Amino acid sequence: GLKTASKLIAKYGSIEGVVDNAKSLGMAMAEKILKHSGDAKFARQLVTIDTSVSLKQDLKDLEPGKLKLKEARELFKELEFSRLLDELTPRSAISYEKYRLITEEKDLTKLANLLKNKDVFSLDLETTSLDPVRADIVGLAIAWGPREAAYIPVAHRSKSAKKEGELFGVEKKPPKQISPQRVFELLGPVLADEGIRKVGQNLGYDLTILKRLGITVAGIQFDTMLASYLLDPTGDHGLDALARTHLSCDPDGLDALARTHLDHKTIRYEDVVGKGKDKLEFAEVTLEAARDYACEDADVALRLERIFSPRLEEEGVGDLFRRIEMPLVEVLVDMQLAGVKVDAQRLAALGRSFSQRLKELEGRIHSLAGESFNINSPRQLGEVLFTKLGFKGGKKTKTGYSTSQSVLEELALEHELPHLVLDYRSLAKLMSTNVDALISLINPDTGRVHTSFNQAATATGRLSSSDPNLQNIPVRSEEGRKIREAFICENGCVLVSADYSQIELRLLAHMSGDGALLDAFGRGQDVHAITASGIFGVPAERISDVQRSVGKTVNFATIYGQTAYGLSRQLRIEVEEAAAYIESYFEKYPQVASYRQQVIDRARKEGGVRTLFGRRRRLPDLASGNLQAAQFAERAAFNTVLQGTAADIIKRAMIEIHASLSEISPRSRMILQVHDELLFEVPQSDVDRVIILVKGMMEKAAELAVPLVVDVGSGLNWAEAHP
Repeated sequence: GLKTASKLIAKYGSIEGVVDNAKSLGMAMAEKILKHSGDAKFARQLVTIDTSVSLKQDLKDLEPGKLKLKEARELFKELEFSRLLDELTPRSAISYEKYRLITEEKDLTKLANLLKNKDVFSLDLETTSLDPVRADIVGLAIAWGPREAAYIPVAHRSKSAKKEGELFGVEKKPPKQISPQRVFELLGPVLADEGIRKVGQNLGYDLTILKRLGITVAGIQFDTMLASYLLDPTGDHGLDALARTHLSCDPDGLDALARTHLDHKTIRYEDVVGKGKDKLEFAEVTLEAARDYACEDADVALRLERIFSPRLEEEGVGDLFRRIEMPLVEVLVDMQLAGVKVDAQRLAALGRSFSQRLKELEGRIHSLAGESFNINSPRQLGEVLFTKLGFKGGKKTKTGYSTSQSVLEELALEHELPHLVLDYRSLAKLMSTNVDALISLINPDTGRVHTSFNQAATATGRLSSSDPNLQNIPVRSEEGRKIREAFICENGCVLVSADYSQIELRLLAHMSGDGALLDAFGRGQDVHAITASGIFGVPAERISDVQRSVGKTVNFATIYGQTAYGLSRQLRIEVEEAAAYIESYFEKYPQVASYRQQVIDRARKEGGVRTLFGRRRRLPDLASGNLQAAQFAERAAFNTVLQGTAADIIKRAMIEIHASLSEISPRSRMILQVHDELLFEVPQSDVDRVIILVKGMMEKAAELAVPLVVDVGSGLNWAEAHP
């Protein structure tokens, strides 16, 4: 070890000195030293600098030259060296000299008159919370040209009013500002003018707040976050999880985009409010600091719009941006404001039931292990599985044995204990992320849960939801069904669920042109049973439920590019048998294999893939020398074409339904989207006509070689409504 070796070298001067005196150090120590003296000398050789190497350069040639900033920036962007890029990026790329602070009505009136004559301006709100359904406006910034921006504070207060006032009993007056009511009275006409284009970063957040407050904004034309997302779905669009976590009330996060596209380092949220115990709320910062920060965000967004607009056309995603992503913003605003009603009492009862079930599982696990231990501790679980019980295949990590999902699934094939641990983890996750989280997130004013829908979060184009995530509630498990039973409707209403049937398989039939798949969907046959028929050599009408389940798994395994090994783990069969299933699948649908290869070959040539509607995903790892990375990229390429096209189709349907729903049922609301499913809250008297509208528009959202089919159900809760 380092400590003992250092003492020995210090005492005897060298490795040779230690070896010569080894016998005086005791038998055990001498044995170690003499046995490994060759290793020590070799290690010394490895770390010794050879000073006799012939070099063509002299010292002068090795002096650092002048940094080529432009080339360095491009390289750092390509390699995603964010910290080095940050060091290269100057803050002086944008001047703050012309940023205005408006605290007088006469100045606000002048601004409103100025904006009336502009074709475009960008808008940015400063608020009290990341939750748009609860956030209050602190101020707003508007930019109408490069370096031309103004900040209008509406709810700033003196820091002392909160901090020092409590101590001394004296409240200083808040800084001078115009009331929010008066601000929006004066700016209302330009905000509502559809002829003036509105630009912003993450506009859905701002629009949700403004609509909640009854403020109309028209002419929503350009969201820089969505433009960045379409140009590179896997890039940093300014709304990463880190920014959300650490910048508590900054929903924009424009710094990454400004560095990349403007070579400008923005003022960060923490630069304004501080950190730790001295951190301020945004309403407490000085008006001058708030002005520079907020105006810069609005200014940057307007500059980015001018960069991104032509690039969207060059990359072939301009039509997708205008026809799908931007119109969807307002749809999602209404869905976020609507929320979904949740039965808190039923959830609480379910939580108690889950807790009891967790205790029972814990007892059985401890009984099988022969001792009590913390099941949530990977280290303790690893010791039980691999040291005490002697399971094979244990992989040591720095903190102990790995007890990942895949490890436990492997062990569960042989023993009940790992299987019970998987059940325990699954139930504990449902408890924490769905039961407990849902109860805590019920809005006290509305009695409903208002999730945030994220348009720029997934590489395939699918929407995601957060705070809470309502897309990870299991559909088919008993526990998931019980959670969905807690999603209810208002009195006099029902929930209507509309779900695309096998949309990705239908897209596979359309895109591959496989005759057998086209024929099956054209005839309205059970594709899972037909696939199972090819695997088991049994007529489709005689396929058992178990065999059909295998056919279904194989169908979707093909879409996700699953290997024979992966399929064998999922079906709990031998790898050879899984390989035979896959081979049988491609014999049944021969054009699917050739189409998959065409997609991958084209992706390699073009560096990525496109959906049917032009959405692009770059996949640089297709050219990777790392076989595992390249194979993952191949699976992602094929999956993106199908899953991304399905995402585009349901977005098109949502836009069409949103535009027409209020005409036939003014009180009906689209409230949730979960992958291929839409959920509506509908007055009981309007159910039939809403179902006809929704089903018709979803099935006509795209013209394919096979029909799109939508299954519809209704009920008093989500589980009951799911078709």
